[in-house]
Amino acid sequence: MSVLKTFEFTAVQRSSTIPPQQYRRNKLVAHLREQLSFAKADLSGNMFVVKKRRWEMTEDGQKFQIEVEKRLKRWWEVTDQGIAVQVKWANKPVEFDKGKTGILVDALDKLPALFEQLILAAANGEFDKFIADINKLRSATKRKAA
Repeated sequence: MSVLKTFEFTAVQRSSTIPPQQYRRNKLVAHLREQLSFAKADLSGNMFVVKKRRWEMTEDGQKFQIEVEKRLKRWWEVTDQGIAVQVKWANKPVEFDKGKTGILVDALDKLPALFEQLILAAANGEFDKFIADINKLRSATKRKAA
């Protein structure tokens, strides 16, 4: 008796894919979580390193995978008024009001709480409008260049 004849087969339908808005939210939340970990590491005096995998080729054409450090940049900088935090999408700062791209924080120890609030806001879809504006701007500049 065949082993396959002992199984009960069924038609499987894929669940619907993630909507584009939810995909963008998840991506922003992932970046904000990286920045949160970065801030926590700065507070504790540790280095924060994220590893990513990359394919490389040898001279004879063989491909192999290596693990390298992902280059991360802080989304905050120390200013005269305090610490200015910028939320970035597509390497461009999100403009919350006309000409205002930063969130001001008093001290470095308040950064983790701010990033946790930003993660909650991103998960709730409060950044959707800002992301759409940046994407419109990017697509308009891409069309001009072509």
